[in-house]
Amino acid sequence: VTIPAFGQVGDSKSFVFAPYVVDRLAFSARWQGFVGARFDVLNYEDTPSGTDRDDTNLSPLLGLVFAPTKDLSLHLSAGSSFAPPSTQVVGPREPEKGKQLEAGAKLQFLEGKAFLGGSFYTLQRENIAIPDSSGLLKEVGDQRSRGFELDFTAEPRKGLVTYVSYAFTDSELTRFSDSVFTGTGYLVTDRSGN
Repeated sequence: VTIPAFGQVGDSKSFVFAPYVVDRLAFSARWQGFVGARFDVLNYEDTPSGTDRDDTNLSPLLGLVFAPTKDLSLHLSAGSSFAPPSTQVVGPREPEKGKQLEAGAKLQFLEGKAFLGGSFYTLQRENIAIPDSSGLLKEVGDQRSRGFELDFTAEPRKGLVTYVSYAFTDSELTRFSDSVFTGTGYLVTDRSGN
């Protein structure tokens, strides 16, 4: 921490049990889908702060794949997520939740020896832990991330496989306020948009 007097000690335990099921559906030779869900059971305990939380959450996921040709497939998927709170957050802790939407394509060429894929995505996360001006983590933030990924795989010779990938992410805090001590008092600064 930036101010030694505000150091913290903790003894947190987090137990997560999260089975999931996914089923692939074939509607026709060109259309396929998948549906699934993850069921999270969370037990979180932090004795020094007196926090004891039991949460459950069902996180569904859906997807659709369209293959106009045998070498090209287009996909669209959506899902949600659930994660334990950060053990380093000071004060009340809520589980982190998220929602994601993704669309992309995959192309196969050179008689199945090369693949080119790309996807665009948007991801929204709530209750994320962000350090404030004192260096302590606070769980008061929401974040939106958008980006794309490209990947290329080829096997020019038997036994020689090459991979090239690139990813770009643009993340923005959509909700986060920070309290800054100015010497005469605290000033609340809205850092949304950073």
